[in-house]
Amino acid sequence: MTTYEYLSELFKVHSLLKDDETLSRLIAVSSDCFDMGDVAVKDLLVQHSSTVDGRVNAKLTGLSASIRELQLGDTILKLNSLHASLEAQLSSVQEPTRETVILLIGLLRQVINTYESFIMSPSVGTVYACMLAIRGLNQAHADLIKTLTEFHHFVLPKLEFEGNSELSICFSWTSDYRQFIAKLSSIDKLYSELCALVNVSTSEFPLRVIRVEYGSLWLRLFGESKVTALLTSLIASAVSYMHRNFTNEGKIEAIPKKVSAVEEVLELTEKLKAAGIDTKEINENVQKSAVIISQELNTLLMHEPNVTINGKGYSVGQDVEDKFLKQSFGLYLTADDEEGEQADEG
Repeated sequence: MTTYEYLSELFKVHSLLKDDETLSRLIAVSSDCFDMGDVAVKDLLVQHSSTVDGRVNAKLTGLSASIRELQLGDTILKLNSLHASLEAQLSSVQEPTRETVILLIGLLRQVINTYESFIMSPSVGTVYACMLAIRGLNQAHADLIKTLTEFHHFVLPKLEFEGNSELSICFSWTSDYRQFIAKLSSIDKLYSELCALVNVSTSEFPLRVIRVEYGSLWLRLFGESKVTALLTSLIASAVSYMHRNFTNEGKIEAIPKKVSAVEEVLELTEKLKAAGIDTKEINENVQKSAVIISQELNTLLMHEPNVTINGKGYSVGQDVEDKFLKQSFGLYLTADDEEGEQADEG
């Protein structure tokens, strides 16, 4: 698992909690009691000490009234729905994210149980227990937000290079070392080919590798802005084509190498025109580059059922992911055989 995937999984969990209106309302009405001294409250509830400030009792009584104003049935239903969403998230996450999700699921269950106990038997004691559960979940969520913020600043520092822009791309499956090297090589070849097309010097604007993580594969790159925008668009078009055709046909359609077919799939000429490039003067170069770009995109995207480009996800779909990988492996071996035959002929 890359740091990018770890952060993405944590952010999904954070969003589930942040966007839940019912939980937000419970936290809002309870937050005024979060700073109450636990020892003092225990003294009040267990020992019934007359020395305890009456404001503690008043706060809990007020909290009791506020919570009872919420619609009982709807609150229980929404909290259980959130619980189910977190459990569903758990099925798709890996370590170390699982530990965080399991903790939050347990804390949310405590909120649900103590809320139900309070509704069944309203008292200062049961509302206090409910408040403690809400406070515990809120604190765990705050810790999650802190982790996200610290990781984001450390892993994704804001970088600026004059005339450059960023490409972040994450592949979910890359596990073979040879594929890892091949994908890095393909990115470099694609960038160089596009630089040549748009007359950008790779010496003046080299492809800067800011971060590489292997397990899955996460690349954070910087390159000349116009070229990076073209590269991003071509990768997005290519992965969409491969996933779309596999879903519809039940087999992988590699990006074709014929110039006309490449134009239909990738719209290279149109993308160059949109970038302000006069394609009439470089038409022959465009045709030659189209074949190279097609080949390198196939290498880059083969085996990849899930790809994230600058935060936008592209997925073949979990229900056909295993089949996609098997088909990809077959095409990968076929490509190797073809290269071997061409070498023998040479």
